[in-house]
Amino acid sequence: MSKRAYIRAGVLSIEEVFSLITTTSEKAVLFGKNVKISFTSVRFQTLLRSQVCSSCGLEGKFFSVEKHAKGEGQAYHLNMYAVITDGTEVLMTCDHTVARSLGGSDTLDNATTMCTKCNVKKSVVECLKKELILLKERVSQIESRLVVREAQLDSITSCNR
Repeated sequence: MSKRAYIRAGVLSIEEVFSLITTTSEKAVLFGKNVKISFTSVRFQTLLRSQVCSSCGLEGKFFSVEKHAKGEGQAYHLNMYAVITDGTEVLMTCDHTVARSLGGSDTLDNATTMCTKCNVKKSVVECLKKELILLKERVSQIESRLVVREAQLDSITSCNR
Protein backbone atom coordinates (compact mmCIF):
# COMPACT_ATOMS: atom_id res chain seq x y z
CA MET A 1 0.00 0.00 0.00
CA SER A 2 1.04 3.64 -0.18
CA LYS A 3 3.03 5.36 2.59
CA ARG A 4 -0.15 6.97 3.87
CA ALA A 5 -1.97 4.82 6.39
CA TYR A 6 -5.42 3.88 5.15
CA ILE A 7 -7.96 1.27 6.13
CA ARG A 8 -9.06 -0.45 2.95
CA ALA A 9 -12.55 -1.91 2.62
CA GLY A 10 -12.19 -3.17 -0.94
CA VAL A 11 -11.08 -2.51 -4.51
CA LEU A 12 -13.05 -1.50 -7.62
CA SER A 13 -11.93 -1.48 -11.23
CA ILE A 14 -11.88 1.80 -13.13
CA GLU A 15 -14.88 0.53 -15.15
CA GLU A 16 -16.86 -0.25 -11.98
CA VAL A 17 -16.30 3.30 -10.75
CA PHE A 18 -17.34 4.71 -14.16
CA SER A 19 -20.58 2.73 -13.90
CA LEU A 20 -21.31 4.28 -10.48
CA ILE A 21 -21.38 7.74 -12.00
CA THR A 22 -24.68 7.16 -13.77
CA THR A 23 -26.29 5.06 -11.04
CA THR A 24 -25.17 6.51 -7.73
CA SER A 25 -25.67 9.75 -5.84
CA GLU A 26 -22.92 11.41 -3.79
CA LYS A 27 -22.99 8.48 -1.36
CA ALA A 28 -22.91 4.76 -1.99
CA VAL A 29 -22.71 1.58 0.02
CA LEU A 30 -19.66 -0.33 -1.17
CA PHE A 31 -18.24 -3.36 0.61
CA GLY A 32 -20.72 -2.72 3.41
CA LYS A 33 -19.36 0.78 4.02
CA ASN A 34 -20.97 4.17 3.44
CA VAL A 35 -18.70 5.81 0.91
CA LYS A 36 -18.59 9.53 0.10
CA ILE A 37 -18.17 9.99 -3.64
CA SER A 38 -18.02 13.58 -4.91
CA PHE A 39 -18.40 12.92 -8.63
CA THR A 40 -18.46 16.65 -9.37
CA SER A 41 -15.27 17.50 -7.45
CA VAL A 42 -12.26 18.75 -9.40
CA ARG A 43 -10.24 15.83 -7.96
CA PHE A 44 -12.65 13.16 -9.12
CA GLN A 45 -13.29 14.76 -12.51
CA THR A 46 -9.53 14.99 -13.09
CA LEU A 47 -8.99 11.32 -12.24
CA LEU A 48 -11.87 10.33 -14.52
CA ARG A 49 -10.57 12.46 -17.38
CA SER A 50 -7.17 10.77 -17.28
CA GLN A 51 -5.84 7.88 -15.25
CA VAL A 52 -2.26 8.52 -16.43
CA CYS A 53 0.38 10.55 -14.55
CA SER A 54 1.03 13.63 -16.66
CA SER A 55 4.70 13.56 -15.66
CA CYS A 56 5.92 9.94 -15.82
CA GLY A 57 3.09 8.15 -17.63
CA LEU A 58 2.28 5.74 -14.78
CA GLU A 59 -1.30 4.52 -15.25
CA GLY A 60 -3.91 4.17 -12.52
CA LYS A 61 -5.29 0.62 -12.44
CA PHE A 62 -7.98 0.55 -9.77
CA PHE A 63 -9.87 2.51 -7.14
CA SER A 64 -9.72 1.57 -3.48
CA VAL A 65 -12.53 2.18 -1.00
CA GLU A 66 -10.68 3.40 2.07
CA LYS A 67 -10.43 5.86 4.89
CA HIS A 68 -7.58 7.41 6.85
CA ALA A 69 -6.46 5.11 9.64
CA LYS A 70 -6.00 7.99 12.06
CA GLY A 71 -8.87 10.06 13.35
CA GLU A 72 -12.34 9.15 14.46
CA GLY A 73 -15.30 9.57 12.16
CA GLN A 74 -13.27 9.49 8.95
CA ALA A 75 -15.46 8.81 5.92
CA TYR A 76 -14.66 6.13 3.38
CA HIS A 77 -13.78 7.53 -0.04
CA LEU A 78 -12.29 6.42 -3.35
CA ASN A 79 -8.56 6.65 -4.06
CA MET A 80 -7.02 5.66 -7.38
CA TYR A 81 -3.85 3.58 -7.44
CA ALA A 82 -1.28 2.56 -10.00
CA VAL A 83 0.96 -0.47 -9.55
CA ILE A 84 4.67 -0.36 -10.39
CA THR A 85 6.66 -3.37 -11.61
CA ASP A 86 7.62 -4.62 -8.13
CA GLY A 87 3.93 -4.67 -7.11
CA THR A 88 4.06 -1.50 -5.01
CA GLU A 89 0.89 0.58 -5.14
CA VAL A 90 1.27 4.28 -5.89
CA LEU A 91 -1.51 6.71 -5.03
CA MET A 92 -2.69 8.85 -7.96
CA THR A 93 -3.50 12.46 -7.15
CA CYS A 94 -5.11 15.52 -8.65
CA ASP A 95 -2.39 18.14 -9.08
CA HIS A 96 -2.73 21.84 -9.85
CA THR A 97 -0.81 22.49 -13.08
CA VAL A 98 -0.05 25.99 -11.81
CA ALA A 99 0.10 25.74 -8.02
CA ARG A 100 -2.48 27.72 -6.09
CA SER A 101 0.41 29.28 -4.16
CA LEU A 102 1.70 30.62 -7.48
CA GLY A 103 -1.69 32.00 -8.56
CA GLY A 104 -3.24 28.87 -10.12
CA SER A 105 -6.98 28.30 -9.88
CA ASP A 106 -8.80 25.36 -8.32
CA THR A 107 -10.53 24.41 -11.58
CA LEU A 108 -10.58 21.44 -13.93
CA ASP A 109 -8.67 23.50 -16.53
CA ASN A 110 -5.77 23.80 -14.06
CA ALA A 111 -5.81 20.18 -12.88
CA THR A 112 -3.92 17.11 -14.02
CA THR A 113 -3.55 13.54 -12.83
CA MET A 114 -0.19 12.85 -11.21
CA CYS A 115 1.26 9.99 -9.18
CA THR A 116 2.38 10.89 -5.66
CA LYS A 117 6.05 10.36 -6.52
CA CYS A 118 5.95 12.98 -9.30
CA ASN A 119 3.68 15.27 -7.27
CA VAL A 120 6.20 15.37 -4.41
CA LYS A 121 9.04 16.17 -6.84
CA LYS A 122 6.95 18.94 -8.41
CA SER A 123 6.17 20.38 -4.97
CA VAL A 124 9.89 20.64 -4.17
CA VAL A 125 10.53 22.41 -7.49
CA GLU A 126 7.63 24.83 -6.85
CA CYS A 127 8.98 25.65 -3.39
CA LEU A 128 12.39 26.39 -4.89
CA LYS A 129 10.77 28.59 -7.57
CA LYS A 130 8.88 30.55 -4.90
CA GLU A 131 12.08 30.97 -2.91
CA LEU A 132 13.91 32.16 -6.03
CA ILE A 133 11.16 34.72 -6.75
CA LEU A 134 11.43 36.04 -3.17
CA LEU A 135 15.23 36.22 -3.40
CA LYS A 136 15.02 38.14 -6.70
CA GLU A 137 12.57 40.59 -5.12
CA ARG A 138 14.94 41.05 -2.18
CA VAL A 139 17.92 41.61 -4.52
CA SER A 140 15.86 44.19 -6.42
CA GLN A 141 15.07 46.03 -3.17
CA ILE A 142 18.73 46.02 -2.17
CA GLU A 143 19.79 47.28 -5.61
CA SER A 144 17.26 50.14 -5.33
CA ARG A 145 18.68 51.11 -1.94
CA LEU A 146 22.19 50.93 -3.35
CA VAL A 147 21.28 53.40 -6.12
CA VAL A 148 19.85 55.80 -3.51
CA ARG A 149 22.96 55.46 -1.32
CA GLU A 150 25.29 56.02 -4.28
CA ALA A 151 23.36 59.18 -5.17
CA GLN A 152 23.64 60.38 -1.57
CA LEU A 153 27.37 59.63 -1.56
CA ASP A 154 27.85 61.51 -4.88
CA SER A 155 25.95 64.45 -3.42
CA ILE A 156 28.10 64.53 -0.32
CA THR A 157 31.40 64.18 -2.18
CA SER A 158 30.46 66.88 -4.72
CA CYS A 159 29.75 69.30 -1.86
CA ASN A 160 33.19 68.66 -0.37
CA ARG A 161 35.02 69.68 -3.57
